[in-house]
Order: sequence, then C-alpha cells, then structure tokens
Amino acid sequence: MARAKRTIDKEEVDEIIYLKLKELGGMKKRLTYNSVFTFNKEIANNPKYKRKNGELFTLYGYDFWASSYNNEDYYGRQRINEIKNTSNVIVAGKEFIPEVEDIHALVNDYYKKPEVLYKKLAKVFEMDKNKLKNLEEENKKLKKEKDDLQKALQSFEREFA
Repeated sequence: MARAKRTIDKEEVDEIIYLKLKELGGMKKRLTYNSVFTFNKEIANNPKYKRKNGELFTLYGYDFWASSYNNEDYYGRQRINEIKNTSNVIVAGKEFIPEVEDIHALVNDYYKKPEVLYKKLAKVFEMDKNKLKNLEEENKKLKKEKDDLQKALQSFEREFA
C-alpha cells in the first residue's frame, strides 16, 4: 500500500526559507538544505513561531529539503536552489534601493576581488547620495509650495472676514 501524498503549502515553504535566510543575515551562501531542515524542525508546531496567517508551521521531512527523486528535486530543495541562485544585488536602475543585506551580499561575493567590490559599492553609495540630493530638492519645493499656500489661505481669511 502506498503512503499518502505529502501536501505542500508553497507559501509556507517560502516563509520557512526566508526566515532562515533572515536568521543568517541575508547571506545566501550559508543557506544549506540541512540548516533549513533543522530550522524547520525547531519552528514546526512551536507556538513561539507563527506563520503570517497565524497558523503553526508544518514539519517537512529531511528528504523534502535535501533529496531528489528520478533526477528531479523535491520542492523544498528546488526552492532553496532557486533562492540561492538568484542574483543578490542588481546595482542599476533608479528603482533600486540598497539595503544592508545588499552590502553584505556584495562583500561576500566580491571580497576576493577588491577592485570590483570598490566599484560596486561606489555605485551603491553614489546612487544613495543622488537620491538624497533629489529628495532634498523636492523637500525645498514642497516647503515653498506649502508656505505659498499658507500665505494665500491667510490672505483669503483676511479678505473673507
């Protein structure tokens, strides 16, 4: 008789992996199948750890996190590999907002190549500096606009009275 098929909550799996990644300080290189499994054991059915939806975490077996079957990885292992293989930082574009984890990731990736690390960090800090400058200019414009509107309001109040 075959055993019952395991039910997988993909959102829960992602929550577990990202909680472990957060515990590791965002360092994807330190994320391993065994570490995620032991973390899952620690938080499963533990009232101290609750999911975003308020439920308790489910315990998934070691094979779910570390094994493959017929050259196809189980979902837990597959997600860990996907998360580990995603690019840590894309230092380009106006929408990019660097976080502390991005700095850690850059240092971890390029510590053996200081000239590349220097260039990438310089880009990150230059973008921050430019963004701050733009925000200061925008703040000045908004303050001036607010002052003008307050003057107009006071003038209207005087004339109305």
